[in-house]
Parts: sequence; structure tokens; C-alpha cells
Amino acid sequence: MCQSPANTEDGAGRFVNPGHLHTVKAEGLEYNSEYIYRVGLAAGQGVRWSEYFEFRTDHGVVNVNELNVVQATTTFLVVGDQGIQQSLDSSTPAPAPSLLSEVESTKDKSAAANDVVTLIHTLIHNVTISSIHHLGDLSYANGVGHVWDIYMNMIQPYASSVPITVVVGNHEYDHTGGGKGKDPSGVISDGGFQPYWGDFADDSGGECGVPTSKRFAVPENGNRVFW
Repeated sequence: MCQSPANTEDGAGRFVNPGHLHTVKAEGLEYNSEYIYRVGLAAGQGVRWSEYFEFRTDHGVVNVNELNVVQATTTFLVVGDQGIQQSLDSSTPAPAPSLLSEVESTKDKSAAANDVVTLIHTLIHNVTISSIHHLGDLSYANGVGHVWDIYMNMIQPYASSVPITVVVGNHEYDHTGGGKGKDPSGVISDGGFQPYWGDFADDSGGECGVPTSKRFAVPENGNRVFW
């Protein structure tokens, strides 16, 4: 992390160790197919398995005959500015004063985030969309580490069923210092991406894209979750 509170372990709005984050790349998948899978964690002499999940692959190109190839229509969902479903209650560590307005804003968005989750569940159940693209401002954690755990639990039912691709927004990336050697985007300036025409501040709460880049795997034909 680049700045406080994201890299602060003591006090409010602090860093929380996410534990081990694993990425598995599934290869050899066929178009328009459903797959069932589960994940496991070695524990003592055995493995603790998750429940079973299902996902389907895109239908890809439909071969009509030897002379004609028809490209099937692909429908995907684009969302942004989601936030978390649950309101932060008294059992949640209080945020730093500078983040109070952001967390209150997150609480206000709770109902809307829940509506989005319900909508996505419906679209996937009805086989209406083949993928989801989230264009920034995902969890609104703003440096409060445990909010990422809440967000990942919230999206698991649909992120485990269809491909989801994310990019950073200002609330995942913007920082004003501490970036040298820590900013995963590759920008080498201390304040990260700060174009002259922008009005960028520390909207990420010091995260500078680290949680997003570590938690999400995206295609390798660009600069990962950044640009």
C-alpha cells in the first residue's frame, strides 16, 4: 500500500492481512459449456472443500456449415460504482476521520448495491449475460481493509458463475504519495498517475490499486486492472 490508512495497522481504518490469495488458470475449456468445480484448502491431514460452483463459457463462434460461419451474439453487463451490500455497524472498526464521509456514503449505497446483486443474479439465472465488466469504484473500501472481504463475499455468487473483469476507479487507485516501489501500475512517480488535466486526490485511502490488482485476474493483453 502507498499511504495511510491503507498501510496503517494500528488505529481506525487500518490494514487487514487478507491471508493467502490464489489464482488458478483453467485451460482447455470448450465454448458454450457448463463446468462444475470446487476449491479446497489443505488443513492438517485432509482438505477442507468449498461447496460446488457452476460456470458456463461463452458460446463463441457458431459454425453453420462448411461455407458460412455465423458469429453468435454476446451480451454482457457493464456496471460501476457498486459499493457493499451491508451497512457498517457498531462491531466494525471505526474509520479514520478523513474517511468518515466516504464510509457514510458507502452505507447510503447499501440498498442500491443489494439491488444490483439481485439484478445480476436474475440475469445469470435467465442466461441473459455471458460476462460482467465492472468499470471502477468497486467496494469503496478506501483503505479500510476488511471492507474488501465484505465485497468479495457479496459478489461471490455471480463472480463464481460468469467471467468478471474489473478496472480501477479513483476509489481504487488515486493516491498522492508513497507510490515509488509500491504502485503496482508501473507508474514510477511518487503520486502515481497524476495528469495535468486531472483533479486527483487520495480517493483510494492509500490503496493505490494494490487490493484490486491482487484480488482480480484479468486478461494479459493490457496493463492488468489499470489500463
